[in-house]
Amino acid sequence: MSFEENGLPIEASQQRPPVDYPHFTAVRGACKKLQRAHLPFGVITRKQLGDLQRYPVVVLPDVLRMSQEEVEAFRAYVLNGGSLYASRYTSLTDTEGNRFDDFKLADLFGCHFKTVETGRMVYLDTKDESCSEAISPQRYLCQTIAQNDNMGLIRLQFLPEDSPVKVLATLNTPYGHPAFGSIEGRDWSSIHSSPPWTDTGIPALVRNRVGQGQVIYSAADIESGDGAAHERLFIKLLRDLLPCPPAFEVEAHPSVWVTAFDQPGRKRQVVSLLNYAVELPVVPGYASIRMNPPEGYRFTGFMSLPDRIPLQVQVAENGMLEAEISAFSMFTMFAAIYEICDD
Repeated sequence: MSFEENGLPIEASQQRPPVDYPHFTAVRGACKKLQRAHLPFGVITRKQLGDLQRYPVVVLPDVLRMSQEEVEAFRAYVLNGGSLYASRYTSLTDTEGNRFDDFKLADLFGCHFKTVETGRMVYLDTKDESCSEAISPQRYLCQTIAQNDNMGLIRLQFLPEDSPVKVLATLNTPYGHPAFGSIEGRDWSSIHSSPPWTDTGIPALVRNRVGQGQVIYSAADIESGDGAAHERLFIKLLRDLLPCPPAFEVEAHPSVWVTAFDQPGRKRQVVSLLNYAVELPVVPGYASIRMNPPEGYRFTGFMSLPDRIPLQVQVAENGMLEAEISAFSMFTMFAAIYEICDD
C-alpha cells in the first residue's frame, strides 16, 4: 500500500502496479545494494519475530505499518544486543492505519517525528567523516521526494544539546524549497538544478545506543536511491552495525551473484558465483572470497565442484579462509571443508 492512495476508490488504487509502493521500493533497493556488495542477507517476516536474536543486524526499510507486537519485538531485540537500521515511516503508523504523533520506536531511534517533508528534493549534509568519505566525491547526498511517495524524507525535531545521539547527517534544503518553481515564480534558481542552500541543522541520519544494542535511523529511505553514493552510504552504515565479521564476504564485480550454503551433515560450506552480466558477451569474472567457519570448527580444505580439485587457500589464526578465484566465465562452485577444533 501507499499513503498516497488514502481516500482513493478501490478501482483507482488498483491501477497502480502491485510492486509500485514505498516499502517494496525500499526492500528491493536494500536487497540490490547488499547483493552488489556481496554481503550475505535474507528476507524475514512476522514469522521470525520470536527468533530475531539470531540475526546480527535487522533492516527495517521504510516499513509503512507496524503492529504493537512487532514494535515490542524489535525493541526487545535491540535492548538485548541487536543492531537495527530503520528508515523513514518505520513505526509511525499501525496496521489499522492510525498515524501517531511520534515514532513508536522513538526511544530506540533517539529522535522524534515532526512532519513529512514536501517539495521535489532535499540533501543530506554528512557530519561524520566516514559518511562523508562514503559519498565522496559528492559533498551532499541528494534525496528525491517522489510524487508517488516511493522515496522521500521525514523532517525530524531538533535534538536537545545534551542528547547522547550521534548525528551523522543533517537536512539541507535547496534554494526556494519547497516550491516547485513556475514561470511567474521567483523562488527557484534555475531550470537545471536545485542546489543545496539552507543548512537547517535538523538531524536526518542518527546513531543511537540503547540497552546492549544500537540503532541507526535514517529520515530518508536512502536504500531506495539508485545513485552510487546512496549505495556506498547504505552499505557503510550496515557494516558499522555489524557486531562481528559476516559469515562470508566476496570482492567481485557487482554483476557477480554470490550464494553460500552450510551443509553441516557433510561438514562443508558450498559457495557459488554467477557472472550475471547485463550485456553480452560476458567478461571473465574474478573474485576474492573470505569465509568464517561455524563456531567451534575450523576450515581444513577448499576445492572446486563438481570435479573436487583441491585449491590453495590461506587460513588465518582466527579461522577465516581466504581464496582468490581466477577468471571464470558464467558459473563456478566451490566447497570449503571444515572440522571440529581440537582445543
